[in-house]
Amino acid sequence: MTAYLFRAKGCDETTRVVLDLTDDEAATARRIADAITAASDYSCEPRLYVVPVSEVDEDELPEEADQ
Repeated sequence: MTAYLFRAKGCDETTRVVLDLTDDEAATARRIADAITAASDYSCEPRLYVVPVSEVDEDELPEEADQ
């Protein structure tokens, strides 16, 4: 299992959560994120990003209390 950061980013707010995923789950999550992001027609529509925690800056992670 690998920890992944899910980041849902809209015009005014960003929601972050970290989940442990298998490789198959991560591939599915990335397919979904890519489809959601591709369907966003303008900058205020939400976009979803799925990134391994090892590839993000510590300040991008949610506070422990938020997880």
